Amino acid sequence: WRNYVKMSSMLLARRWHAPLASLHVHNIRLSSPYRCLSAHSIESKWKQRVDDHHGTSAALKDAKYILSMFPYPSGNLHMGHVRVYTISDCLARYYRLQGHAVVHPMGWDAFGLPAENAAVERGLDPADWTQQNMSSMKAQLKGLGLSLDWEREVATCSPDYYKWTQWLFLQLHKQGLAYRASATVHWDPVDQTVLANEQVSPEGISWRSGAVVEEKLLSQWYLKITAYADRLLDNMDRLQWPSNVKDMQSHWIGKSSGAKVRFQLTACEGERIEVYTTRPETIYGVRFLAIAADHPCLTEDRLNSLRDTADNSVKLTTLEAIHPLTKDKLPVIVADYVLSAHGTGAVMGVPAHDDRDYDVATRLSWDYQDVIEPIEGKDALPYTKREGNLINSRDLSGLPVQEAVPKIMAMLDEHNAGETTTVYRLRDWLVSRQRYWGCPIPMVHCPDCGVVPVPEDQLPIELPKAADVAYKGVAGSPLASAEDWKRTKCPSCQGDAVRDTDTLDTFVDSSWYYLRYLDPTNVEELVSEANAKAMPVDVYIGGIEHAILHLLYARFICMALHDMGVGSVEEPFARLLTQGMVHGRTHKSAKDGRYLKPDDWETVQGDGNLESSNAVAVEKATGSPTAVSWEKMSKSKYNGVAPEDMIEKYGIDATRLNILFKAPPELVLEWDEQSIQGVSRWLARLTDLVERSRAAPSSPLQDDNASYQIQYARSVAIDKATIAMESSHAFNTAIGALMKLSNVLRSHMDSQGQSPDFLDVTRELCIMLAPLAPHHACHLFDELSTLPSKLASIKLDSDVFHQRWPASVPLPTQEAVTLGVQIQGKLRGQVQVSAQPHLSDEQLLRVIMSDPKIARWLDQDVAKIIRAKNGRVVSLVLRK
Repeated sequence: WRNYVKMSSMLLARRWHAPLASLHVHNIRLSSPYRCLSAHSIESKWKQRVDDHHGTSAALKDAKYILSMFPYPSGNLHMGHVRVYTISDCLARYYRLQGHAVVHPMGWDAFGLPAENAAVERGLDPADWTQQNMSSMKAQLKGLGLSLDWEREVATCSPDYYKWTQWLFLQLHKQGLAYRASATVHWDPVDQTVLANEQVSPEGISWRSGAVVEEKLLSQWYLKITAYADRLLDNMDRLQWPSNVKDMQSHWIGKSSGAKVRFQLTACEGERIEVYTTRPETIYGVRFLAIAADHPCLTEDRLNSLRDTADNSVKLTTLEAIHPLTKDKLPVIVADYVLSAHGTGAVMGVPAHDDRDYDVATRLSWDYQDVIEPIEGKDALPYTKREGNLINSRDLSGLPVQEAVPKIMAMLDEHNAGETTTVYRLRDWLVSRQRYWGCPIPMVHCPDCGVVPVPEDQLPIELPKAADVAYKGVAGSPLASAEDWKRTKCPSCQGDAVRDTDTLDTFVDSSWYYLRYLDPTNVEELVSEANAKAMPVDVYIGGIEHAILHLLYARFICMALHDMGVGSVEEPFARLLTQGMVHGRTHKSAKDGRYLKPDDWETVQGDGNLESSNAVAVEKATGSPTAVSWEKMSKSKYNGVAPEDMIEKYGIDATRLNILFKAPPELVLEWDEQSIQGVSRWLARLTDLVERSRAAPSSPLQDDNASYQIQYARSVAIDKATIAMESSHAFNTAIGALMKLSNVLRSHMDSQGQSPDFLDVTRELCIMLAPLAPHHACHLFDELSTLPSKLASIKLDSDVFHQRWPASVPLPTQEAVTLGVQIQGKLRGQVQVSAQPHLSDEQLLRVIMSDPKIARWLDQDVAKIIRAKNGRVVSLVLRK
């Protein structure tokens, strides 16, 4: 605003022929003589237009498919929701402006234990509770100015939807990709349900309840994702995904090539322990075998005879194994770093060449011997590199590792003690869940026929009424208590049978929803062949926390469906945009580290605004400064910011802009009000720019340099905004470019405000603003609709949403000169001006002041302008 005041004063000085230095403008604040609508008035006026416009998605084959991960209907939106849906809406609006039909749907990941628990606590039916929350969140989403295809809305808890989840399960069963097996499973004792491997932390903690996971032997349903392990890996090269997400999936699949080696046990003829190793070259360095606590060789008697050691992570067994090549006897231990889910549940203990084995041998005072010598020098043990020559390895000593490995494998094969193999860390997907609020598994258990699939024409198998289900005191799933529901006839023999009383993991529901959005009312098939051609999703937006679970499962199901002839692609998401979390300012007590409520602390010094440089937050009870940090918004941390509060205070567009401008999408966004105040002021300046343009002289002054400056800023803004929308998704860069363009326009609006070129560039600014702040863009474009235009691409009889995104143009060809700007003898920046015509001092000063980074140093009147070094340096002398 100060820059605007200075510029206005200079223009007045020129028109009144007053000396340039005679008008002192420091600290003067003028009120705009034009009446501008407030942000809330603009948004209220144009809300219907913004909400109604979402183009057409009729031609699905050629449509752009923009999708954000659908939410669990908890009942309230948080800033994380606002961020992801603002990003997807920004992209959807951009592609419409590029002339594309766009699919931009919304739905609800509505099944799950949280809804079941919340409903039970309140004495409600989970269906009613979920429906209330969906209605509430839908109303909140409609308040964000999102251009969503609500006619495509789906909810995974609707029978119309889970009919096709059940159909999908039956097709997987037909293909041998869904099977039932008894196995030791992870059991959450709090939520009373089975967990998949991916839902348990490395420390054995449930990711849902936080409880220590127990192990149970149950008969469960699995999906054979391991059959697709290689394709899941191989296809990653074609995905435009963040490299860290692809790395996480690759690590989880965990493909490795190595050897299986069998060690005969001395206790029982024919009983062997099979280990998997990626280091067969260390075979002569084996000093013990380490097995998992649940290894099959540990019978009850052997478990009872386990002995403690000096190492708390290790127990000794009574077993001994025979080395397949040396015939030495090796102790067998139970070690907590060996897991049955990885490899064979047994590893070779090679202390000289493995960190964990080295620690065990050291703590137990066991001898060991190195078998690989570095090519140069002597490294300290353990030496873990695969470079060097074998030593202490009998006839193989002296051979390089690469030459020794095939010889070792030939020797093991000769003794029937090993072979090369490939193993995967990935395990089949356990999908059975012992809960009510989920998709019923469409299988029937018959005492004569066994497990029989439900005929497809009987789908959906709907859930019983919640009132007919007992949630507590039931062994297994709550559905087992619904006697009338579970009793049925066997589809094969028509004899008495019972339904499967487990429900499916909710990740099954979300593994295919992107297909249903394309054909949500189709009662004959999951998705029609024609509509499926809209796949893949062009841009998929969601949190990186879903890198392994949801994204891996969705890829597997899409591949499986494609193999069955359903869908047109193997990979569901061509491009992935992972947004970071939204963090809030968090206050903790310096005394005990507990989180402080907003009423527990206050701001002292400064103006009461915590953003002020000299402000300090102190705990009211102690007067001590609080420990301030940025942490994920959470009710328990009292650092949440309600989206509706920000919208009420600053408006929808300012909230959207702050989300997009504060940080690139992939980074954590630290929410504070100072930044939203900044973008709010920018919107006000844009409104003022348009109003002043309308009131500018109808006969603009001829100013070639002004035209050059405007066209140059226009070209840069279009390029940066287009790249941000198309590829980098650095929306903060796009907004920054529009801010710079608006600054240039403001610096010339009083002289050029009604020139067709000026007006068209301002209109293009509004068009580029439309994906970011749609209400203001709609209003400002409409305000300019009565003024002339020279561009054929501008349709003055249509709103901003029916315009075309400005085409990228080369920078103006007029020769440009870069000038260094000194103020009081110090270099403060550079500006670009046209070489011809020669600029007057007043024109040059106006160009300099259009750069806010330089203008902030002009806090006094300019007394003199000196041009030096052939005009390539401009020195401004200020009046003292």
